[in-house]
Amino acid sequence: FLAIFPQNRDLQRGFAALRAAREEDNHISVKLRASFATWSKAGDTRALRRRASTLAQRIEGWGGCKASRMAGDPLEGVMSTVPGIALASTGNPSLALLGEALPMLPWNHTVSPWAEGSVLFRLPSGAIWPYDPAGGSKRPVVIDVFVAPPGSGKSVIANTINLGLCLSSAVLGGATPKLPMIGKLDIGPSAEGFVRLVREKLGPEREHEAIYVKMQFAPGYEFNIFDLQVGCEEPLPLERAFLETFLSLLTLPPDTSKPFEGLVQMIKLVIDEAYRRCKDVPGGHPVHAIEQIDEIDVVRLFDFRLWRPA
Repeated sequence: FLAIFPQNRDLQRGFAALRAAREEDNHISVKLRASFATWSKAGDTRALRRRASTLAQRIEGWGGCKASRMAGDPLEGVMSTVPGIALASTGNPSLALLGEALPMLPWNHTVSPWAEGSVLFRLPSGAIWPYDPAGGSKRPVVIDVFVAPPGSGKSVIANTINLGLCLSSAVLGGATPKLPMIGKLDIGPSAEGFVRLVREKLGPEREHEAIYVKMQFAPGYEFNIFDLQVGCEEPLPLERAFLETFLSLLTLPPDTSKPFEGLVQMIKLVIDEAYRRCKDVPGGHPVHAIEQIDEIDVVRLFDFRLWRPA
């Protein structure tokens, strides 16, 4: 009946949403109260006011909250923010779904496994999060995965991590610093600025260690995907899997997402036969590397003389 008043429409919609969540998704509603506290050193009133103002802005940034300056019992306010100390709370109770309330509880805190690093990130709370691209003694292998829509800054953060890797202690810690092996393949010239920065820092004597190449459909930019590692007669397992996937995509019909029946097995047989024909076997035509030996002067490296006493 009270829903006929405009100021009660929000309450009506809220109760309707809770009822629908309970009946349709079996969600349980619980009473939720929250308390916030800040601190400063004794006598530092200026810092306390600044932090209290920042805390009020963060709370009001949620959208439906409002903070006001009202003095109450300071001990009760502090104790109500400590988990497991006080049963009561100074916060006003509200209704929330259990599935939405649990993620808001302070179960954990995001920290970095590194005490220091060449790359510094910032958490949503404003804290510094150090990151070591080289891994150090904490992680022998570091794999970074960035998932975001176009234009979100994936290339920027990748260049930042690459620059941090060049400036890490693992690279600059030795007597003769050497550039790490970095290879980046990206759509667009996002790595050009990073390569130019590294080349200018290396100087004319070492600028050849960093290059930027823009791939083109022109002679000189070809790449043989069937090429082998040095000394190998067959591709490695990962290389073979890539060849099978690549050829499957080439033979994929344009109007479907599945290859023809039996085509994957045929591709495997074709790859095996192609490499077999390049071996030194009956019916094969081995491809030998061209050996080129330059003539050099024979230099006597050691000159042994036997001296006998007179």
